[in-house]
Amino acid sequence: MLFEIISKFLNDIENLEKLCADMQSGTSGTLTLAVSRNVMTYWFTKIIRSFTARFPAIKFKLYTQSSTSIMQDMVLNGKVDFGIGSRDQLISNKMDFIPWKSFDRVLIASRNHPICKKKKITLTDIAKYPLILTRFGGTTKIVEEAFVQNNLSYEIVMEMDTSEFIKHFLEDGTCLSIYSSIALTEEDKQRLAVMNVSHLLGSVDYGIYYRRDKYISKVMDQFVNFIAPEITHQLSSHN
Repeated sequence: MLFEIISKFLNDIENLEKLCADMQSGTSGTLTLAVSRNVMTYWFTKIIRSFTARFPAIKFKLYTQSSTSIMQDMVLNGKVDFGIGSRDQLISNKMDFIPWKSFDRVLIASRNHPICKKKKITLTDIAKYPLILTRFGGTTKIVEEAFVQNNLSYEIVMEMDTSEFIKHFLEDGTCLSIYSSIALTEEDKQRLAVMNVSHLLGSVDYGIYYRRDKYISKVMDQFVNFIAPEITHQLSSHN
């Protein structure tokens, strides 16, 4: 009886040692992320699948967010390890943002929209038509600021949570939309007119939000090194 008890105890210790070794090597543990909806829908799912296939013992807790400020707040309060979304003004000097990928801002319209006949689109051209924009994110703010700075009257007739909803309202109407090209699929490019307007409104940087004073665990470091090895050194320098 004593041997059975001791054997179980020793086995548990051995399992604990293996678990600690895995955690120290970054092959086991839990990673908690807040991810913007566009990133999760159009870009991030394949990355997560590839990562979990390589590191099956690392578990994820994922929160999708439309609002970058809410995402930052979750990082700041320690609810998540990282936030992954578009660049926005930092809500605290305890926060930092590492840019990862850049996507063009594009103008979206129905294929028979009059603006498609323009060889070179200007802000004046865009301002002539009603706009449907996303309710959260930096693009709406950038668009409005550009119109104001150029003294152009404009009309936003609808704001929606995601670009996916907006697409259905553009196919047969006179409305236009502007958002990041991250939210475009090959099917979208076939059924809608897509025009690059980065020369007017800039591109959109996506990256990682994190808290400066947070300890970067091996699992966190392993994750960043897997998805974006080119920025790992920027994160490690704060450890």
